[in-house]
Amino acid sequence: SWSSAKSVTNALVGIMVKDGKLRVDQPAPMPAWQSPDDPRRHITIENLLHMSSGLQSEGSATGHAYWGGIDTAKAIATTQPEAEPGTRWKYSNYDTLLLIRSIKEVIGKEKDYWLLPRKRLLNKIGMRHTFPEIDPFGNYILSSQMYTTPRDLARFGMLYLHDGVWNGERILPEGWVAYTQEPAPAKVNADERDWGYGKQFWLLGRDPRVPGDTYTTAGARGQLSTIVPSRNLVVVRTGLDPRGEDNWDQVEFVADVLKAIP
Repeated sequence: SWSSAKSVTNALVGIMVKDGKLRVDQPAPMPAWQSPDDPRRHITIENLLHMSSGLQSEGSATGHAYWGGIDTAKAIATTQPEAEPGTRWKYSNYDTLLLIRSIKEVIGKEKDYWLLPRKRLLNKIGMRHTFPEIDPFGNYILSSQMYTTPRDLARFGMLYLHDGVWNGERILPEGWVAYTQEPAPAKVNADERDWGYGKQFWLLGRDPRVPGDTYTTAGARGQLSTIVPSRNLVVVRTGLDPRGEDNWDQVEFVADVLKAIP
């Protein structure tokens, strides 16, 4: 799935909020950051959801975290600040991994942590062909490393289309889907076709080709589940564009689907 996994992390954070184990306005529960003179102790869960931690980052270039065999939970906790939390938007795999580390900290028991995605989300909505990977030390790498199928990505999009409710059961807390779509304040770009950013989802509504409420998961080379609430529609595309990830135009694809559906 590549970075479509980040949106799954959004759902897991929402489940922790629903359980009362996390609050979006609370500092991320990183034990290594708790010294009174450590500026990182002011980074909130919401800052991480918005990709606005202000921490140093390699952006999406974190191959050593994905394939290098490192302990990702320890490595990300050593990341140093570059900007005040909430003042800078920078796409960062580490911000997502810090959310996963936060979940691990508040759950406590490793077995409960390992069972969380399958028990509380994937099995609930029928994503039975989706497999999130762990590193050699048992940490989920849910900024990217998740195997899935188009039908499972469609199920995930349908969960958000239906406000976090599946077959009458509320999976995500009430109001979480609307909260997810609130733009990250630090992401500002004048280009009307530039994608905005919510909370581990991209916002497509600035592009005039699609309705203003359109938002999407997004993984490299075109792994996407795009939600259009005003049209009661989820549009999924997976595959490999050999020209590179910048050449697949999901907005144009969604616009064509919208034209084809009365």
